[in-house]
Amino acid sequence: MGRHDANWITDSLVEIGEERVLITDDSEVYRAVSSTDDQFLLIKDADYVRRSTRSFCDLGIRNLVEAGIWQGGSVVYWNLALGPSNHLAFDLYDRSVPALERFAQRSDVRDGLSVEYGLDQADAAALTAATTRRFGPEPIDLIIDDASHLYEPSRIMFETLFPRLRPGGWYVIEDWQWSHSHTLLTNESSSYFAGRRGLSNLVLEAVILSGSRLRPFVERVIIDSFCAIVVRGDHDGRFKLDEQVFSQGRPFEPVL
Repeated sequence: MGRHDANWITDSLVEIGEERVLITDDSEVYRAVSSTDDQFLLIKDADYVRRSTRSFCDLGIRNLVEAGIWQGGSVVYWNLALGPSNHLAFDLYDRSVPALERFAQRSDVRDGLSVEYGLDQADAAALTAATTRRFGPEPIDLIIDDASHLYEPSRIMFETLFPRLRPGGWYVIEDWQWSHSHTLLTNESSSYFAGRRGLSNLVLEAVILSGSRLRPFVERVIIDSFCAIVVRGDHDGRFKLDEQVFSQGRPFEPVL
């Protein structure tokens, strides 16, 4: 399936292909709606989605992985906007989204899209099996981590799937900044994030790797206010963060 242009009806409502997607990060709005057959919900900043669409399209996406489904809006939007040949979307929670199930069975979609529930991003063996089922030995072009936003499980997924990217491929860590956001910590997410290590520790590890000229696993890291993009270098070999991320000769310890 090829790419579809997004037609923005309003600042937050987009038509793409045969679907409509409401894109908002306004909690009063997204708490009041759910994805339906008439309209999907994507909880994101609309300007960020616009910027990301332009950037991702330039990559020429054939193989795409998304961690985090929620209401299914991101799966629908990226599938139509990027037109990947193979697209794996998964979530820890075993709660299917009926509207997304309908979309996944469309004749022009079903052969190229896998939606898996109950898949834990902290389960390296399960991640390896799922990506092998969907992509075989082919490298991945784009990985979007919008799952737990917690440091430890996100680190396991990064260590497992980053080596599967093609050189120049992008690994996108969304909402990396939550532990530095006063608003987030004092509102609805406070109980979920309380006492947790910041996801920014993983971004810092990626930055440290980008400076390791002996092992150029990471070509560069691009920081956005809503995501961090880790660009794959051309080095192959054993990829273990504990063995390759150091500070003054000592293993890096999370500090944030």
